[in-house]
Parts: sequence; C-alpha cells; structure tokens
Amino acid sequence: MSKLISSFFTKNGVPQTGLIPTIRIWEVTATSSTLVITDDPLDEVGGGFYNYEFTTYDPVKEYLIRTDGGSSLPIEE
Repeated sequence: MSKLISSFFTKNGVPQTGLIPTIRIWEVTATSSTLVITDDPLDEVGGGFYNYEFTTYDPVKEYLIRTDGGSSLPIEE
C-alpha cells in the first residue's frame, strides 16, 4: 500500500518553487523509532507544493515525518 505525502514551502510568505526538498520518515512505537526513509526527494507539484509517494506505507504502523526545503531555502530566524 502507498500513501501520498504533501508538503508546502514558503519564504517570507511567498510559495517557493524550484526547490530540492527531502523527506525523512521514522517508524515509531512506544519504545523505539527506526528511520525507514532517509532524505528521499519530493516531487514538485507547483505553487510551493511538493509530493512524496510513500510506497512502503503500512496502515497499522505509526510514523513520524519531517520534510526539509533544501539548502536553497535558508532557516529563518
């Protein structure tokens, strides 16, 4: 089974295109976590939206997901 994961990136409130964002996914339980996806790229949809097809998704497991906009999207303070 697969699951589509979407993420939206902005800079100063402006949707960002042309990024090279990545995703990390951990499988989590009450006592542990396991990194199952490490820095896979997301596909640009447009208007600041990006998608990732999580092909190894298991609906009976729990996950923690983090997306990163990439080096061209600096951290804002």
